[in-house]
Amino acid sequence: MMRAREWVPRLIATVLIAAYLLFMPAYLNDALKERTYDEKFSPTEEPYTGIISVWHIVGFKPYSGSMSTALAAIAKGIERRHHGVFFDVIAMDETEYTERLARGESPDLLSFPLGVCYPDQLSAFDELPVECISKDMAAVGEWDGKIYALPYAMSAHALIVNTGLFQERGAMVPEGTRNAAWILQAAETFAAAQKSGKQKQLPALSGNAVLAAALGLTGEVAEYDAFRSGKAAIAIADLRSAGDLEALQSAGKGFAFEASVLSGSTSLVQMIGLSHGIDQEKRAYAIELIERIFSEIAQKQFVQLGLFSVTEVDPQALPESALLASAAEHLREPKIPNAFLLQRYRDALEKTARRVLAGDVEAKKDFEARLKELVSGT
Repeated sequence: MMRAREWVPRLIATVLIAAYLLFMPAYLNDALKERTYDEKFSPTEEPYTGIISVWHIVGFKPYSGSMSTALAAIAKGIERRHHGVFFDVIAMDETEYTERLARGESPDLLSFPLGVCYPDQLSAFDELPVECISKDMAAVGEWDGKIYALPYAMSAHALIVNTGLFQERGAMVPEGTRNAAWILQAAETFAAAQKSGKQKQLPALSGNAVLAAALGLTGEVAEYDAFRSGKAAIAIADLRSAGDLEALQSAGKGFAFEASVLSGSTSLVQMIGLSHGIDQEKRAYAIELIERIFSEIAQKQFVQLGLFSVTEVDPQALPESALLASAAEHLREPKIPNAFLLQRYRDALEKTARRVLAGDVEAKKDFEARLKELVSGT
């Protein structure tokens, strides 16, 4: 017979193994559900193995967090499905993007803000890869009857007022709805209050000059940096700017301010498309990533960053913020410029906007015609 010193340890080991399997860690249970073992050792070979590059060009940022990090997390789901296929999401600004192109580099997919890419830098979709996007939204990435890119997330323009600076200069912040007329009144109030003092004269308005001209404003529009450093009273900016100022306030820094959402139009839209030079064997995997980006789960990820979905997503997914709730209302049916027309006219729009702000009547007519074309395509 087996002695106790032999069978007792075996019995204990058996019990421990049974207990481990019964109370298996959640991460192992999830891994088994995804059948990672089967996928890793599947006898079926992928048509392509290697790296698929995604260039994420940053033109605006979400209210909080990182869009490129979210894209990389979404891509991980595809990597788990296809052994040997990897996505490399690289975030860059427009300057780095231009420099990379000049060096002859090229990605497989492009995530870009409106007005950055030309259609000939992209490969048209053979057919629309997703069904959950409206025709109007798809038209944002259309050129000569073909869809080259799709909008997948957007943000809103914000009006931010340095209430502390108003108080410091002896100016009252006007009451009423914060629209173009209010901005004009507030700027005039701030400027008038400054004239009676001996302090250095600061600009009333700063930020997005094109949007200021589109609102019908006139006068000087300083760079946003002036507002951020406390040297301008009002800024036409974006939600991330307001989010950054809130973070400073929470840390006991910054200045007192109020923020509200501007209009029902936005140019703060991120697009996704296939690069013109993408290899055919990579195309199916790239399309799969685009499909994932428009899934309900992925769209909720963007919403949780304080971005706004181009599909129907439960607004409860938004972070708790009165400003974001207001933006969601303003962007229910947003007017969005065509991505490629905006690229064509971008530099001219900036120059014309400055002339409009200076009071040039003829420039205003040209500017308004361009804005109409950007949205309607005609």
